[in-house]
Amino acid sequence: MAVIKSVLAIAICILCQLHDSLQEGIEYPAEIGTTCTEDDRCKSVMNSVCSKDVCSCKENFVPSTNNKTICLPVARNVNNSCEEEIQCTMPFGENGTCNDEQQCVCKTGNHYVKPSKCVFSKGLNEQCAESNECFLPEDGENQKIECNNKQCKCRAGYIPSPDEKSCRDSAVTNIISITCIVGVWVLHLWL
Repeated sequence: MAVIKSVLAIAICILCQLHDSLQEGIEYPAEIGTTCTEDDRCKSVMNSVCSKDVCSCKENFVPSTNNKTICLPVARNVNNSCEEEIQCTMPFGENGTCNDEQQCVCKTGNHYVKPSKCVFSKGLNEQCAESNECFLPEDGENQKIECNNKQCKCRAGYIPSPDEKSCRDSAVTNIISITCIVGVWVLHLWL
């Protein structure tokens, strides 16, 4: 019985060594982060290269957060298609997101500033550091608001609306005021 145990132990050792020597020649499919010496080692990951001895995504691609064998394209513009959040946060910052329609957009309460970032939106009379923070959604690309003395104010030629949530053309207000004055004057002459 002791002899059988010894023979079995030796056989197991031989099988383990044989298995290890066979494993040495096998190259497993690469993932992002796998060590490499040339691009060929990373070919199983689409859109990857061997950079600084590690498989990495090519320029304008990001590693999938769900699958280390995929490099996804970075969104170049708002409303570009996306599969994962990282495709939008990489170019547009932490305020970018991949919405339910699988498009890169700015998160609610943020707006897009060219060339490529999503900025938290600040309304009339809110504190600001830069004019691109001040944003009135109804004005779209032609903003009537700017950062002036660290506060979002209406640009020259515009005045705050009565509810102070938007800016309106001061010329329209002046015309209305003049019309009212003329109307009162004419009414006064007739009476």
